[in-house]
Amino acid sequence: MQLTPRDEDMLGWLAKVGFADAHAIRWAMSGQADRDDEQPVALRKAQGWMMRMASVGVIDRAVPAFQSAAVAWTTDPFYGRKPDIHRQTMMSSPALPIVSNAI
Repeated sequence: MQLTPRDEDMLGWLAKVGFADAHAIRWAMSGQADRDDEQPVALRKAQGWMMRMASVGVIDRAVPAFQSAAVAWTTDPFYGRKPDIHRQTMMSSPALPIVSNAI
């Protein structure tokens, strides 16, 4: 599978924020698409992107104890190292993807 420029941008964003859930990814995908309606892409589209990237091994996913949904992070050494999601704080780290969308 060939990565698209959007995939490269999304993986770069995911490496910067460390990890994100599908809701944060859908907002980031919306920013990449330059949507005028200021709405996120559909949750299924974000989940589909996560599945596609996981199938080729550039992201990994897990459901940490403090989350009800899966979070994803980059696995490719080019994009950064795997975050230790069990050592991250519950308040600040999941908030990073939300804040980074506003920037």
